[in-house]
Amino acid sequence: MYDAEDNIESAVSKLVELKPRCVIFVDACELNVRPGKIRMVPVAKTEYPFFTTHGIPLKVLCERMLPESQSWVLAVQPEQVEFSDALSPKVQWAAFTISEVIMKIMEEMKV
Repeated sequence: MYDAEDNIESAVSKLVELKPRCVIFVDACELNVRPGKIRMVPVAKTEYPFFTTHGIPLKVLCERMLPESQSWVLAVQPEQVEFSDALSPKVQWAAFTISEVIMKIMEEMKV
């Protein structure tokens, strides 16, 4: 598990060496649903605007650097899109829920 924070390119570079079959990125994404809602979206089906908070859009990174991997985004609908380190309560709850599920899966897999 890698925490890319605001440098997704660095995390993807580390993943390339591992040659994973499946990669799941957790990120805030515009889903046109209520804030805090979570969806699993194949990276190949994502669209990216001209402006992105990532230096290189995730879809482009995965197409170029992880072509053999199944890449997914565990997407959370943000409540606010201004630049900030703070999360709204609904998005905080979604993040907590995601982390709890991931930890449970890792425990069961004995990772």
